[in-house]
Amino acid sequence: MTVPSLEARGLTKRFASPTALDHLDLHLEGAKCEGFLGPNGSG
Repeated sequence: MTVPSLEARGLTKRFASPTALDHLDLHLEGAKCEGFLGPNGSG
C-alpha cells in the first residue's frame, strides 16, 4: 500500500438548508490527478 498524497475523512459542507457533502471520505494515492468540475467550470 502506498502513502496517500491526499486523505480527508468525514468532510461535511452545509449551506443554509441543503447539505452539499455529508461525511465524504477521500483517499488519493501516488501521482493520480482527480477532480470535480461544476457546470460553470468551478470545481
